[in-house]
Amino acid sequence: MIRIHNAREHNLKGVDVDIPRNRFTVITGVSGSGKSTLAFDILFAEGQRRYLESLNAYARQFVQPSARPDVDAIFGIPPTVAIEQRTSRGGRKSTVGTLTEIQHFLRLLYVKLGTQHCPDCAVPIEPQSEEAIAARILRDWRGRHIGLLAPLVVARKGYYTDLAKWAAGKGFTHLRVDGAFLPTGQWPRLDRFREHNIELPVADLVVSADNEAALRAALARALEYGKGTLQVVGPLDQLAGVAAGSGRDEAR
Repeated sequence: MIRIHNAREHNLKGVDVDIPRNRFTVITGVSGSGKSTLAFDILFAEGQRRYLESLNAYARQFVQPSARPDVDAIFGIPPTVAIEQRTSRGGRKSTVGTLTEIQHFLRLLYVKLGTQHCPDCAVPIEPQSEEAIAARILRDWRGRHIGLLAPLVVARKGYYTDLAKWAAGKGFTHLRVDGAFLPTGQWPRLDRFREHNIELPVADLVVSADNEAALRAALARALEYGKGTLQVVGPLDQLAGVAAGSGRDEAR
């Protein structure tokens, strides 16, 4: 509960107000009754002032805190954020987070403290060891022809001619660009202003107990090229022609 005792700011005359926390509160009244004074000059100003006082002296020198409002006491007020009623600020894509610049802090909080979930199956996303990945592939893809891809570029713009030359030098004849396999020897001119996803086809094989050694070796290579990440695609029967001579490990 936020308690304001004997507020005398501007045209307020000894007002006492109790405002519940974690609730949506609307301040109403006739014009000139002190709505903006209570919301901005007392609640927002005092919440901002107290927050700035908690910062170190170096940080405070860049922000000029508001003056203390004319009240006897304010209890239970948290740090505050205010959005002024201006039609000239922001655009149609602006949100409360972008206008108040708290979106960056919220994003960091969610990344550090939140648990990511798969948007398709709602399963929590968590890191897995190489042994756990191999065991899952052997369990879920047994008897099927799969490919192991190492992500090299994720949603970035460019031609990536040098990347194709690097892959060709490593013995790979194809890269998968936006879901389509393109030859590294005759690299096409990609759309420079479009975001591309490029994966390196490290290996294709049939998952079985006899091929477990080949699977683990290919898995290690894919994780190395992908810097700890990989993609499993399958079945690859329709892409058998791409696999021929591509520099990937094959076991059928």
